[in-house]
Amino acid sequence: MKRIGLFFISVLVVTAISCGASIKTVKSTSIAPNLTPTIISTTPVAPIKSIPLPTMIPTSSIIQNPRIRRLWAVNATTDLLSSEPEMAIGSPDVEECGNSFRSWHNLQPQDNFTEYSLNLTYPFAVLADEINIVISGNPGGSIRVEVLDSTSGLGDEVFTGKATTSGKCPGIFTIPIEVENAVDTVILTFNNNDQPIQIDAVELVGTLNGFIDQPVFWRIPIPADSLSDPDSQFPGGIAADRLGTLFLANGRNGLYRYDVEGNLLQAYSVPDQSNLTDVAVDRFGTLVVADNVYQWFVTLLFDGTQLNTGGDDFAWNYPKEVAISPYDGNIYLLDETEEVSRIRVYTSDTAEWIRDIYLESRGLDGYKGLAFDADAVLYTIDQYEAAILKLDPVSGDILDAIGYLSLTRTSKQDFALDDAGNIYVLMSTSPDENAVYVLDPQGNLIKRFGKLNYDGSEWGEGTFQFPVGIAVTGDGRFVFICENGFLTAYRFEEDR
Repeated sequence: MKRIGLFFISVLVVTAISCGASIKTVKSTSIAPNLTPTIISTTPVAPIKSIPLPTMIPTSSIIQNPRIRRLWAVNATTDLLSSEPEMAIGSPDVEECGNSFRSWHNLQPQDNFTEYSLNLTYPFAVLADEINIVISGNPGGSIRVEVLDSTSGLGDEVFTGKATTSGKCPGIFTIPIEVENAVDTVILTFNNNDQPIQIDAVELVGTLNGFIDQPVFWRIPIPADSLSDPDSQFPGGIAADRLGTLFLANGRNGLYRYDVEGNLLQAYSVPDQSNLTDVAVDRFGTLVVADNVYQWFVTLLFDGTQLNTGGDDFAWNYPKEVAISPYDGNIYLLDETEEVSRIRVYTSDTAEWIRDIYLESRGLDGYKGLAFDADAVLYTIDQYEAAILKLDPVSGDILDAIGYLSLTRTSKQDFALDDAGNIYVLMSTSPDENAVYVLDPQGNLIKRFGKLNYDGSEWGEGTFQFPVGIAVTGDGRFVFICENGFLTAYRFEEDR
């Protein structure tokens, strides 16, 4: 039997929370419950040079231009037996020339022309400008250097010749390079009959493809659970309408509406025990709010007038994601167990169940986000495959899977689409510590911005800890990010 409940809505007098601490009074109204559902319409090589051994710098550090990354290897393999490739991982640590205990080299050179290699991988791919090989013994030997992208397999040979350090030991052999594709792997190849060069470390220097140092438009505090509370809950989701009005389903802390400048316009009263996990808004201003305590959804008009409630047979702690079809106004909610992953579809006017769309089972939180594009194609993120799935909203057939090359080695939290079909993916972790990846409609990475912090050492504007939701206006000018305790907005120019 379907539960029908009253979601009593009242508008409270609230204080606007904004960076400028301006005060805005919210009009108070009395809303009577609506028992009758209302129908809503629905490569050239430059000269080689030698430079002095630099001061050690940490992996992934940023220097001067924030787009530039200086990376040390995080993994190393070799086909050379009885050697220790891990000695080449990380920053330089050999202070004395010839210290063979802290460097990688050939312990048993042979009198033949066979080759052996050292393969070094880095935290993420960059458009490489140079490679710095820190040599801690026997400089001047021959070497061949290749770079490649481990995801696509595309690579280039960037140097063949003598690795000299102008008499310095330890010293650095610098190779300026030009490559078309971002790379995350360096391969050094040596000849067995040559003197065994001792490799202390290899630095990969380049720019982060698509990175922009975007300033924050505004950042405001929001009510939040203390993370020290064992029963704490994170905020739910956010949604933006065509005018930039922002709606926040703030977990156990209520439902709110803000304008595009971060002023609090409206706060809705909700049941004390509710946990609002997501919110969606259609082009008519109708809201759908998901609640995983009552395990239902509620539809509301823009002003807070309740239309109806619906939903049954959701798994524990669900529904979590909600989307509204721009074609027929039907409501789509994500529901998952360890054994079943499905999207439940309901009518917007009567909140009646229509059908279930079954996805490949991925377990709890195996899928992230639900959203429609302007053509009413349904999207979700498959965490297991690190891909964005485009689904037929009726049959559930997978029309395409995109973004794998851009999203590999990341953990996705949410996503949103603009009217042009660009996909804004919010990360919970990423190898380059960027918070948002923007992909074009084909899944190619075109932009990234914001910063992730995992240990609490930095938490200012533009840095995010535990981000949970993202929304974007249709024109792509405003991007909003929700995290525990804060809402952040970015504003982009129209010619972005």
